[in-house]
Amino acid sequence: SGSRGNRIMYWPNFIPEPWSVLGLYQKLTEGDAYAGTTDLDNDYYEVDLMYKTSTVNAAIAYGYMDNQTGATNDNERHRVKGYGHFTFGNYFLETEFDILRGSLTDDDNAAIQDVDYDAHAFYINGGGTFGNLTAGMMYFTITGDDANSAGDNERYSGNSGVQGTGNDFEPVVIMTGKHTGVFNNDQYRGGTTDDWEIAGVHAIGLYASYQYSPKLNLTGVLAVGWADETNTWDDAVVD
Repeated sequence: SGSRGNRIMYWPNFIPEPWSVLGLYQKLTEGDAYAGTTDLDNDYYEVDLMYKTSTVNAAIAYGYMDNQTGATNDNERHRVKGYGHFTFGNYFLETEFDILRGSLTDDDNAAIQDVDYDAHAFYINGGGTFGNLTAGMMYFTITGDDANSAGDNERYSGNSGVQGTGNDFEPVVIMTGKHTGVFNNDQYRGGTTDDWEIAGVHAIGLYASYQYSPKLNLTGVLAVGWADETNTWDDAVVD
């Protein structure tokens, strides 16, 4: 899911096609510009390697977030993410993943427990186009937090910088749609106490779309979702 911020982006022009490289720096929070203190900023760094042809559009990236906005703690997160869209004649396969690791430590306050981040998101969608008919199957997941592991935080939502499954991820109308989304958008309200956000989600969907005319497209989707973590969290908030 996209985000806004003050960024510096660099695309080297000496990389031969079909490859390309991107370097990115983003200032997420400016906390020490006039404070006269040590680092209180939240900075993000990323490098991407991309490959694009007529049948393949793929990328992999490494990102590092250095969050020093807490006066006494050290909050670091590493992520490896990527996407791919592949076509094989009438068939297609697309996938996306995001793996988040890191730690939150506070050496100055023994009452605050150190936390290790261990979360991920994954999406895969495969299908085919046959004349005016397109049909396929998809699966997506974001990890929830195990309530019995106090020193580990496996919750993807929020920790990744994305709330829910992401405002621009809308493959299923009711669960992820713009106006009825259970997992994002209008119906989603971020926060560490939201049951389903802590529980995470798995979902599987079947879909078919028929282009009846240039102005009429008939689409049907059947999907089901369930919680990733259910201990102490209500599975019913996801189903």
